[in-house]
Amino acid sequence: MKISRRKKWIILSLLALFILSAASFLQRADDSNPSVGMQIYRLEDGTTLVVNSQNNFEFTVPSGWYPFLVPTSPDEMEKFSVVNQQYYLPFDTNWISTHTFDGLLLTAVDLNSNYYNSDPNIPMLLAYTDITPYSPSGLISPIISILKSSGRVTDTYVTEYAEQEVGIVEFQSLEDETPFLGGKMLVFIRNGYLFFIVAQADNQEVLPKIKQTIDDISGSLRFYDIKQ
Repeated sequence: MKISRRKKWIILSLLALFILSAASFLQRADDSNPSVGMQIYRLEDGTTLVVNSQNNFEFTVPSGWYPFLVPTSPDEMEKFSVVNQQYYLPFDTNWISTHTFDGLLLTAVDLNSNYYNSDPNIPMLLAYTDITPYSPSGLISPIISILKSSGRVTDTYVTEYAEQEVGIVEFQSLEDETPFLGGKMLVFIRNGYLFFIVAQADNQEVLPKIKQTIDDISGSLRFYDIKQ
């Protein structure tokens, strides 16, 4: 049975979230909204600056991707429709509202239409979050260990940006899982929020570009002091 592009996108999103299912101590706070303060600035060189003024960090999405915030404003949906036609992308006008899931802050699509010529090639970039009720100090290493327990993690390490711990994780679906899913992510905690920046694709040929995208974002990631 052929899986539609919409269903495949949803499946990929769910697979990306599967590695969090083992983390039973992660809880969403109903009265919190980490998307407040999220802004994007499209720059002349084709890159996009993404700023979270509430949790004091920013990063740059490299050129060749088109990011948009979730939930998406009507104005941004109209702009995406223009981009969709300009770059011959296969997404209909309603697509932008079909891939949302709890905690999703930002999605980016690759502007190279060649990736979409043969279904199911779907490179995508996501930024999403969850809430932990525990002290954020020293939690990144245990979270990395939990991600490893899924069996889908192929490489990890933890680094620091101005005393801010950031986990870097490469992952790939198990041999018997379909569709294939592989990618790379950044994991960090700000203000009690657990943030993920993930680039992923369902085609192994695209993985080098996916991993390079996260490396580029990692190099642009900046943190600022959080006012108490």
